[in-house]
Amino acid sequence: MDVEFDAWVNARSKALQRFAYLLADPGIDPGAIATLVTTEMAATGRRWHRFSDVDAADLDVRRRIVRATGAAPQHAALVLHLHEDHGADQVAEVLDCTERAARTHLARALAAHPPDTVRQEFAARVAGLDPAPLEVTAPPPAVRRPRTVLLAVAVVAALALGVGIGWRLVGDRAPAADANGCPRAHPAQAGGEVRPARPFLIERMAHVDRFVVCQYAVGDPDQPGLMGSRVLDADASARVLAAIRQARTGGGPDEAPECTQPEVDEDVLVLRLHTADGTEEAYVRTKLCRGNGIDDGTHVRLLTRDDCAPLWRDEVRWTGGGDLVEEPCAPT
Repeated sequence: MDVEFDAWVNARSKALQRFAYLLADPGIDPGAIATLVTTEMAATGRRWHRFSDVDAADLDVRRRIVRATGAAPQHAALVLHLHEDHGADQVAEVLDCTERAARTHLARALAAHPPDTVRQEFAARVAGLDPAPLEVTAPPPAVRRPRTVLLAVAVVAALALGVGIGWRLVGDRAPAADANGCPRAHPAQAGGEVRPARPFLIERMAHVDRFVVCQYAVGDPDQPGLMGSRVLDADASARVLAAIRQARTGGGPDEAPECTQPEVDEDVLVLRLHTADGTEEAYVRTKLCRGNGIDDGTHVRLLTRDDCAPLWRDEVRWTGGGDLVEEPCAPT
């Protein structure tokens, strides 16, 4: 992309602060908003080389801001539609959902909140906000920031916004796993070089009794990094398992040889496959130049439309991947 990252920050940081301010709870400290937007713009900057134009970068950072503020989908849809003048198709892109779901969010929100009144409320809120331009430094993609710093930034931003992260801060009293059985911290958080500790052959699994998808932020594996989880229903479990078993070994799609720099592996999925004989785990990576795929510790299998895209739903949010990975993995 021809536009420099610094120029984009200068052009967009004020508007993005207003956007985040409307998404967050009323009364939020503008300083906390500035911290959050700085963090999310820096995260977008680490992927700058992937974007074909400014619109793609804008979409990436808006998705990040919506997630970081924890805004409810209906409220986020209202802000996007009434403040940002987004249509349902654009709302769907930012919320990472189908256009039908976006229209449902908008219809329900607009039925409960008269549009003219909401516009006036939004205008009144941002009228008192005078954000300063931000200074954002994005580390180059080849540099992996210390994982302790990644965790610290996430905790500070969450504390500043008042986001409920109590279980992350209570040390030994924290629950070991969430309601779906996903551990709060996992070795997969260590990044792209780590493989499942107990290798197995997924092609030998004829069925699973329970198929759980756990999403983790890459960082310190000794600290909580669980971002979300979901359980696939019986039909989806059978379809996805069959697709994984049929996928060729060797992994991918990868961007080599065009991709010359190692990527910052931002998140990873852990598939917990429960059978009568126990639980096996496979890792799913979508952010790397080389090494993308579904890894059972023995083989890395190709990401396909049938084995990857169905994993990203509900609380397991698609955060983007390499250009070649978008096609098989991005949910529709």
